[in-house]
Amino acid sequence: MNYPPLRNLDLRAPLVYQRIQNPVLRGFPFNFQVKPAKNEEILLCFNLDPANSRSIEPEKARFIDILSFTGQKNTSDEGKPGVSDSKIDCSGDEKGQTVSLPAGNYLFMQSRSDIQEPCTAQNTANPVNTTDEWLDLAIEQQKDGLWERNVLQDILFVRFFYEDNALVTQVFRPVVKK
Repeated sequence: MNYPPLRNLDLRAPLVYQRIQNPVLRGFPFNFQVKPAKNEEILLCFNLDPANSRSIEPEKARFIDILSFTGQKNTSDEGKPGVSDSKIDCSGDEKGQTVSLPAGNYLFMQSRSDIQEPCTAQNTANPVNTTDEWLDLAIEQQKDGLWERNVLQDILFVRFFYEDNALVTQVFRPVVKK
């Protein structure tokens, strides 16, 4: 597979989402399917296995430890006040209503899939992004990041949305400040 380039990203403002209380995991981790609807974003936050999150050759089956939270929002939700944390935290807010991708420094990779139209009431089975697809991207991101001597946190954020009739998958790994 040809992977996109690794980028350093300084996210200046948090991306805030409504918490999904009981996400449908469908055999997590390897059969997990993400099906965002048009004008919808989905954010996943994972705690990573400590040993594998620091390895240049991580074991794919043991890379992810636990799903910390899942959030979603419609693009019409923009402009609403959100949660901002100075410390990276996968637990979300105290009341459990919102979760966020906090402002900060990240290693960032993005891929675009030219798949069918977004999920709609008439077409619920079309777009699927399986764990296998974005997990490969996250592992490649880690390899490149470690090769460049970045110190990474044991947290992975994965964001999904549609743009220009393509499913966009973004992976974010917080970088420890040196």
